[in-house]
Amino acid sequence: MWVSNHAYRLPAIILDIDGVIVKGRSVIGNSPSVIRSLLLPYTAQNLQIPFALMTNGGGIPEPEKAEDINRRLGLPLSPEEGLKLHGDHMILCHTPLRDPELLKVYGDKYVIVTGTYEELHVAQLYGYKKAIHVEELAAFYNDQIPNDLPV
Repeated sequence: MWVSNHAYRLPAIILDIDGVIVKGRSVIGNSPSVIRSLLLPYTAQNLQIPFALMTNGGGIPEPEKAEDINRRLGLPLSPEEGLKLHGDHMILCHTPLRDPELLKVYGDKYVIVTGTYEELHVAQLYGYKKAIHVEELAAFYNDQIPNDLPV
């Protein structure tokens, strides 16, 4: 552990979810015990290594993804039962859109959302009041898209 200015500097760990923690519906190797160990503070200094799980997937809010991973890893589903992952441990493809500065600029403007309609729902949950799915836009301007694209 590095010591600088009398303060401990902890490493941070970011792990990919897909292909590292889980693959499809299967849990990979020793993932549950590794995640449990990251959730436990070091007892000597009562410190915890900052960590996050990330994926290029999305379509659900971060707390829901955390609950899904908790369930798949067999971690407790409530704080009273013990250590568990929370939404703050998750970085999904749309997580950067939660940035308050982005919301300040674009929260009341039209923004186009691609992907599934679940992505649109997440954008609306984040506070993008005029988020519109690209297929909705194409339905309004169907003469502006190539004829061979489904709408």
